[in-house]
Amino acid sequence: MSNIVKLKASDGSTVEFDSSTLAGSGGMKDVYFSPDRSYVVAWFRKPQDYNSVDRLKNLVGTYRERIFNQPGGDYWTKNFCCRRTN
Repeated sequence: MSNIVKLKASDGSTVEFDSSTLAGSGGMKDVYFSPDRSYVVAWFRKPQDYNSVDRLKNLVGTYRERIFNQPGGDYWTKNFCCRRTN
């Protein structure tokens, strides 16, 4: 039985995941599939400190932009199946 969870990301977009489809887990977070399995959502078990949040923002913001939105960025998009939301 699926249990779809909807949340709003920091950029205002809506993200959904199925809390009954645990894809994997590690020491800090659990990873769930989206309802259509086109992406995954990592959910931290405990709130992150300022440095961890800043690091995550850099990874999904600045560093991602530098890799995918430069000449040759399409190469990485094709090889890593990056889901573009913009």
